Amino acid sequence: MRTSPNRFDRYAASWLVAVLLVLGAAGALAQDDIVVSTADPDTTEQGTYDLEVLVGGDNFPSDPAVDFFVTGSEDPGGITVKKVKRQGPKNLKVTIDVAEDAQFQLRFDIEVRSRSNGRSGKGTELFAVTEKQPGGQDTTPPAEVYDLELVGQPSLQADGDYEALFTWTAPADDHGALAEYWLKVRPGGSFALEDWDEFMPSLYRDATWWPPAPGAPGTPESGAPRFLAPETEYTAALRSADPSGNWSGLSNTVTFLTGPAPPSDWLAEEIDSCPPGSDPGSIPDVALTYGSDGRPAVFYAKGCDPSGPPAYVARSTPTGWDRVGVDFPLGESPAFEIDPSADQPAILASPLAPQTELSLHRWTGTAWDSEVIDSGKFPYGERDLAAYSDGSTQLLAAAYRAKPKGRSSSVRLALWDGVAWEKHDISSSYNRGNAAVAFDDLGRAAVAYEDDTDGDGSPDTLQFALWNGTSWETETIDDPQDPGHPICGWGASLEWNAARGEFWASHLCVNDGPGYSQRVRICGQASPAGTWQCSDLPLPEDDEDDALGGGPLAFDPQGIAYVAVSVGESDGGLQAVGYGLLRLWSRDTQDPSSAWSSETVDWTTDASDLRVDPVSGEPAVFHYAPLRPAPTARLMRRQP
Repeated sequence: MRTSPNRFDRYAASWLVAVLLVLGAAGALAQDDIVVSTADPDTTEQGTYDLEVLVGGDNFPSDPAVDFFVTGSEDPGGITVKKVKRQGPKNLKVTIDVAEDAQFQLRFDIEVRSRSNGRSGKGTELFAVTEKQPGGQDTTPPAEVYDLELVGQPSLQADGDYEALFTWTAPADDHGALAEYWLKVRPGGSFALEDWDEFMPSLYRDATWWPPAPGAPGTPESGAPRFLAPETEYTAALRSADPSGNWSGLSNTVTFLTGPAPPSDWLAEEIDSCPPGSDPGSIPDVALTYGSDGRPAVFYAKGCDPSGPPAYVARSTPTGWDRVGVDFPLGESPAFEIDPSADQPAILASPLAPQTELSLHRWTGTAWDSEVIDSGKFPYGERDLAAYSDGSTQLLAAAYRAKPKGRSSSVRLALWDGVAWEKHDISSSYNRGNAAVAFDDLGRAAVAYEDDTDGDGSPDTLQFALWNGTSWETETIDDPQDPGHPICGWGASLEWNAARGEFWASHLCVNDGPGYSQRVRICGQASPAGTWQCSDLPLPEDDEDDALGGGPLAFDPQGIAYVAVSVGESDGGLQAVGYGLLRLWSRDTQDPSSAWSSETVDWTTDASDLRVDPVSGEPAVFHYAPLRPAPTARLMRRQP
């Protein structure tokens, strides 16, 4: 099985593992117990186990908005967590290494946290270790590869990146067999052994992190890392491991240059980047909007730089991008927009502790000016900001989840008219937040939000509410009524389709029953009756269970709808970060017979935002491209 090179060297023994569940205390935000358990792993001659971890609890949501935090025992001779892979809505595979000097009892801690409703829980597994393998341990690493070679020149791929094909000969090992290779590529003209741990293994065409399994010593081998940037110098190196986890030294290195960027309809602007080999954070927040001058402004978290601000706002100018750091706590799920009254960036945020204030932070041109717009309790849930301006009236709307004292949580709309905030609650059965807000052409604010209509404790419908100035007008946007256990409303987006004079929405539906699947649903408010019509976005057959985001939605003035979705694997070696191809779907909503078409924009995480550029009238997508040697915040604009 596949393991990391920076691990304990040992030929660990045959372990007979007994698993005892000890339920820890629930997290500070927990409302219900979370049950964590594992199935007994098979006895193995190696010190590496793949554990199937199950998450239970009657009210724990099994939706995409669940983070798993797994750690091993911190004591000497404990275990080290090497890889976490999401297997389904309530289970994951955790690869652990057991130390050669393991104590009799090891500890394996797992915390499960729902990003959509704040529930969390912790569980601890205790492992009893018995029966050491006689005969000592293998501490001899394989021989180094000496003939790593680039075949020809890097080849241009359909997505605009390059692939490089390498060959080498399988080295010898004292036990006669190898377990795995890692082939890494870093930017620049050198690669030393001390650089190894700074760079992630290169990605392959089959979306794994490793070349094919090693053959016998002397066997010709090959591997083809891809997603290499055009016009960039790289250096490649390879290491191999034996079944005992001993890693070879560094191979000979190969330096090469990729070719020119291909002609493309998409112009990429790299606004900021992380250190090479790092990761931008677990599903980093990103947002895109436009100012009154028609120039883009973006917000992005930067978890890869712990010494700097947690996030930045960058605004396009005639001479480049002006960046400013955020100097206040963001909490979870901040929202970003341009305040039309001052034409300056604004961020809606609530600190994680104690989550008793929701503030709007406006940039004055020299500093952030913070205003508390609401007090109380603000549980986790997607928040949204929207702006409206008709030349004489400038409005700002915030939609978020609130929990008044002594009452259940509800969706709240806060409206700013340039003078004061007014707030209105939407009653709901069991709202978890995930609200999206938009204005119509009359300056009326509407909210789309997920709700529980069957009373089973998880959202199954997407609802709509329009504030007409005196009261709410509510409708059900989507109720798929799938067999199994549908969970809908995640990642909702709400936009005004000016060409048709109606609202449209997109959201992600997860079927948590047999045949687990994820679908992106697109819904239009059929005017004038106001009856919503919904359908699935036609994802490719091999990707339809791996929609990594709900899909931000945008319209051009002629009624062309655009939806950006990242599709692909939800793990693939990047712990807690999904990745996939960023694809753009489009359709003419003025023509009922038109079908959705799609194009690939870039390689991405599941975090992206979409707008239509007001100057060119073409779509623009802002996202992180994390699998390049240097994870980069990029604005992709399609050219006319």
